[in-house]
Amino acid sequence: MYLNLRITLKDESTRDVKAEWPDFIAFEDEFDAPITVVFDTKKVRLKHTTWLCWHNEFRKKITAKEFNEWSAEISYCGFVPDSEVEDISPLESKAHTGA
Repeated sequence: MYLNLRITLKDESTRDVKAEWPDFIAFEDEFDAPITVVFDTKKVRLKHTTWLCWHNEFRKKITAKEFNEWSAEISYCGFVPDSEVEDISPLESKAHTGA
């Protein structure tokens, strides 16, 4: 299970992340709430999706900044449909197709 999320920086550039199981577990520890709250429009907060984006980048060592410092550079973090996901790992090699 994963969630596709898009980070929009203040300079309008974007990058996509896939929040994964370790991010969900850390989320539940951080907020003392089930991950399902991010899908509940009455309970979700901006901090929830922003925190998931940050945690994913922090865990993968894309950023070393703490949450508050990192979030000061962000203008938006939110869900993105699978069909709109930008290539998350451009350095990953493609499968060999023969010949």
